[in-house]
Amino acid sequence: PYVKRVIALQLLVMRASWLLAASSVFACALASEPAPASSLPLAPPSAAPSPPLHSAPGAAAKVSKRKVLSIVGTNDVHGHMERLAWFGGYLDNLRRRRRAEGGDVIVVDAGDLFQGTLESNASEGAAMVAAYNALGYHALALGNHEFDFGPEGPASTARLPGQDPRGALMARVRQAHFPFLNANLIRADGSPLAAPNLLPSALLKVAGVALGILGVTTEETLRSTLAANVRDLRILPLRESVLREADRLRAKGARVLILLAHAGGKCRHFDSPEDVSSCEHDQEIFTLARALPAGTVDAIVGGHTHAGVAHRVAGIPIIESFSYGRAFGRIDLEVEGKQTKLLAIHPPREICTRPAEEGCVPAAYEGHAVLPSEEVKRSIQPFVDATRDLRARPLGLRLTTPFWRSRDRESPLGNLVTDLMLESRPDHDVALMNSGGIRRDLAAGPLHYGTFFEVYPFDNYFATLEMRASTLRQVLTQHWTQQKAGMVAISGIEVEGRCKEGKLQLELRSKEGRAIADSTLLRVLAHDFLASGGDGLFAAVKEQILSLRIDESEPLREVLVQRLRARGGTLSANDPALYDPKRPRMRMPSRRRPIRCP
Repeated sequence: PYVKRVIALQLLVMRASWLLAASSVFACALASEPAPASSLPLAPPSAAPSPPLHSAPGAAAKVSKRKVLSIVGTNDVHGHMERLAWFGGYLDNLRRRRRAEGGDVIVVDAGDLFQGTLESNASEGAAMVAAYNALGYHALALGNHEFDFGPEGPASTARLPGQDPRGALMARVRQAHFPFLNANLIRADGSPLAAPNLLPSALLKVAGVALGILGVTTEETLRSTLAANVRDLRILPLRESVLREADRLRAKGARVLILLAHAGGKCRHFDSPEDVSSCEHDQEIFTLARALPAGTVDAIVGGHTHAGVAHRVAGIPIIESFSYGRAFGRIDLEVEGKQTKLLAIHPPREICTRPAEEGCVPAAYEGHAVLPSEEVKRSIQPFVDATRDLRARPLGLRLTTPFWRSRDRESPLGNLVTDLMLESRPDHDVALMNSGGIRRDLAAGPLHYGTFFEVYPFDNYFATLEMRASTLRQVLTQHWTQQKAGMVAISGIEVEGRCKEGKLQLELRSKEGRAIADSTLLRVLAHDFLASGGDGLFAAVKEQILSLRIDESEPLREVLVQRLRARGGTLSANDPALYDPKRPRMRMPSRRRPIRCP
């Protein structure tokens, strides 16, 4: 049967299972006495959102003037649940230590929680929120991919009158035991994007300390998700949004203030928090930190760039812990009287000492062995069971080499995806795929549906754009000279760029090497995200596009799966017809974008 309908049916089954499990857990919680601080793991917080200035889950039994608060941050987990039970074990060990001393642990996430795996996507993120409830998260910032699922149900955009284009997100907000935070997205009419449990900020009391948490999202958000789901929103500048909400929280008595920002940085080394020489200084979160007056926030947990940060910038400790749930970050603060002191910024902590797919082996933490959280296991098991058969379905193809992807240059996996697109629509001339749409590498070996789903988890549809070759040349010229998004993959033509008289000049050629005249009419195959303004790829040439058609008959991913099944046999990334470093499909005058011609 058609896979999309199968997933929709499984979604209904999982929702029923989740409701039954949730009611059982809630009944058990009502019947049991609160556990003392030493008897962790703890039960999850109550299902209802906590009122302002409330006690955090498992408040410390020991009172002390000196409080040590550990901020544990995650980001860009993208539906990857395979390490979450082990992460719960790390939290258990740290909570034992902090609460024994009168302090506590604050667990937060900087966004992009749902989108990315079969288990999460089939439940529209319900699996991830169930796990986060069990882990005892305090807050989460909205990321750009929190808007990807659109309304509740199989459709990724609203198609019927009265459908909420953010219905799936709002269902997750209602499910969560923790607030979703965003202070810089508003509606086009100027009203706040707010609902019960969807707030600009939250004021909590943790270990007797008034704690303010506020959330913001990257200024790329509205062009980094499906436009149809956010077209009634606009975004405010980060600095002004943080200052406004921080002032409000301080006025309400916040003693410590944490910023959750789905905006990140990139650093290569983590030996010393004060040594930022390995960091890319123009990254969004570093620019924001330098723009904030001293004392605005006490710590930042960042995300979006899928990179690592464990540094102090402009006096502010900042952490970011890669992506896909492989690691977590930690900042230790000491609060005594009116003083808040930074004790430590820990490097990103890998949860497993080997890949979770091979069987996670955690290292000891806080002086004790790490044991997986049984409660987290129980919370996600119904979602794993519901998708197990579909995940394991073979595609009849064996990869003889790994297929890698890249955001900065041509890659075998990017070429494979665009080749499959063009194979499925042979009446087109060119296929384009944004590198941000290709989410993971492929290991050598037999290929299964669940693995390829994680390569392209989005429910996008094919888009056909008719344009002159001169228009496509303009699109690619702007793309190469700017760095707002990763480099596109291409199939059907070759592109060569040269610097002439201080300007980048591109030439389009057929695969046989013939020059393509500017007046040539091209049928360009992309998907609805790019065609509707995503990544800004076609933004400058909207008036020059002769026609645009979206084919909603079948999701792009399912068509790619069909093409892989049709190929069968074996496939190698070293096949020169697929990827030839000596004859790349795109020849640039420099290896990195943006290209600057002298």
